[in-house]
Amino acid sequence: MRPNRAKAISGFADSGLGLVHRRERIGRTALGQVQPAHKAARKELRWDWSYESRPAGAHGAGLQARGSLITDNDANGDGLYEVLGIEGRRNGVRITGLVPTGTAIPGNVDPVTGIAYNVDNKIQSASKGMSPEQLTSHGIGFSLADGSFSNLFFASFLSPPAYYDFHSVEPFPAGPVAPNSETTIHFQAHIMGGYC
Repeated sequence: MRPNRAKAISGFADSGLGLVHRRERIGRTALGQVQPAHKAARKELRWDWSYESRPAGAHGAGLQARGSLITDNDANGDGLYEVLGIEGRRNGVRITGLVPTGTAIPGNVDPVTGIAYNVDNKIQSASKGMSPEQLTSHGIGFSLADGSFSNLFFASFLSPPAYYDFHSVEPFPAGPVAPNSETTIHFQAHIMGGYC
């Protein structure tokens, strides 16, 4: 049986240097690499991820985000890993936490039916995945220091399929209406060598 998701998510806190797992302190070396202070009872994988979007014909910077993910090390039958923690920045704003699996970010609901688009916080390796996309149609949800939220997902149900960033901003209206946005992105992630 998997651990309670709420407990797994609350096991991460921001120390100002990035993720800190409360059961296992993670420190930074002089080279900026994250290393555990002691051996973990459960091995976890660390991933680098990034995405960007530049409107066609636009000059300068568009939407940009990058950071690290922590996942379990045991992919399910579909080749998906469970995301346990996230750190990074979206357009310069610090990511503060992972939205709990099975919940939706504020405003990410179908405006007609009112049904929420819940995240599943799953990812797969591009080289080992059973399908070309690394995220599911539910995707990964996270909160930001400015009070906004993002849900990254792969819209396999659209033609052509594509990655999207649904970004919600207070007062969090239903759906992709201002000040919310839904932007096509170029997403990539890869597992860094070794375990956390």
